[in-house]
This record gives sequence, structure tokens and C-alpha cells, in this order.
Amino acid sequence: MRNLIPIVGVFAAALLGAPAIAADMPVKAPPQVFSPQPVATWTGWNAGVSLGARFADITGTTQSFGGAPPPFPLFAQQGYDTTSFRGGLYLGYDWQLNANWLVGVEGDFAWGNAKRHVDALQGVAPTGTGSYSEVKQTWDAGLRGRLGYLLDPTLLLYLTGGVQWQHFSATESCAVAACGPGVIPPGAPYTQTNDVTRTGWTIGGGVEKMLPGMWLVRLEYRYADYGTWTSTFGGTPVIVKSFDLATHTALVGLAKKF
Repeated sequence: MRNLIPIVGVFAAALLGAPAIAADMPVKAPPQVFSPQPVATWTGWNAGVSLGARFADITGTTQSFGGAPPPFPLFAQQGYDTTSFRGGLYLGYDWQLNANWLVGVEGDFAWGNAKRHVDALQGVAPTGTGSYSEVKQTWDAGLRGRLGYLLDPTLLLYLTGGVQWQHFSATESCAVAACGPGVIPPGAPYTQTNDVTRTGWTIGGGVEKMLPGMWLVRLEYRYADYGTWTSTFGGTPVIVKSFDLATHTALVGLAKKF
């Protein structure tokens, strides 16, 4: 019994000293839980402004002059190509399908003022007669779908296409020397401007980058074809002309996603 007393004392001392020893030991920090960074999503509305240029590719052809073929076949065709500044607004909605693909729909309205003036009654009288012809373009609008592929969560390549509208006007001014004495009123020049809003199709593509703060910046190109517009200009004689109409548009856009 006397031999057990020292052993019991040793164990008691060890038990009493254990909390102090544990308090002096370094404490391991709890594991940190990292929250994943938010992934950029393209689903939602966006509205923006665009600045760029519109290149009009227009060829006019005189079909008849007073019911007969034009008297100057060499001048029967005339180019009315123009380049103009173009500014617009656009509104769209995108659906991100997965990590790489999205589809969307977009509409826009833009203004550009361009006019090509020719000092000849194209197809009827050469330069120097006092006659002239003009073709002008002003506003355009469109409604398109788009299909995009995400190279990374914030960089998009896309194709776009749909329906496009463009406003055109054409002017013929026939001087007395070119048109003869039958103009109305007699002995005076005759000038007429015809207007039309043509519906056509468009296709194009671009690249868009999502910036901090959900801003979107894009570069885009579109081609639009409006077919052939045939227009009649009165007076004496009556002139019938056709115009093949197409445009190329290049723009920079800045939009806010919301």
C-alpha cells in the first residue's frame, strides 16, 4: 500500500497539469471557406448607343424616257455611292444557354445624312445641260436575332441577322434645254423628289466585351440589301428609273446591362 501512494501522486500531478500544458500549445486555425467569385452572366436586358459609318452602295439605271429608251445609253447607269457618319440607339435581350452559348434579340434606330449629287440628268442628258440627279439616305432601323459564343466569361463573338429598314429619296431636275418645251409650266425646269422606306434583310457579326460594372462595349459590321426600287418622275417627258440599294455599316457600341 505504501508503494502505491507515490504512483498515485504522480498520476494526480499529471492530470492537474494537463490543462495548463494544453493552454500553452499552439492552436491550429480553423479552415477558411472561400466563396466562389461571381460568374458573369449575359442573361438580361441591355441598352446602348452606337457611333460609326454607313457606306451606301447604290446604282441608278434609267429605264425609259417618255416611254422610249434613254437617248444617251452611255449615261443610262450612274453610281450614287456615299459614306456618312451614323449615330444610333439600341435595345436588346440575351439568354445565356450555358457556359459558352447565348441567343438574343435586338432592335435599333439610327440616323445618318448622306447625299450624292450628279450634275446630269442621268441616262438622259450629259453634264453641262443644267440638269441634275440626287439620291439621299437618312434614318435606318432594324430588328435582328443574334447567336453568340463566349471565348471566356466576359468576351463574346456573335453573328446577327434579321430585317432592316432604310429611308431613301431620289431627285430628278430636268432643265428646259434637256427636257424641251413641254414641261409644266411651259418653259420652266421640272424638279421632283420621290421618297421611299425600303424593307430589306441584313446579316453581320461582331465582338462584345463585358467590362466591370456590367458595361458592354462592342465592334460590329452589318451588310443590308434592299433590292431594287423603281420610281417614276413626272413632267414632260416622264422618266422611269430603277435603283439597286445596299448598305454596309460599321459601328462601335457602348451599352449598360440591367
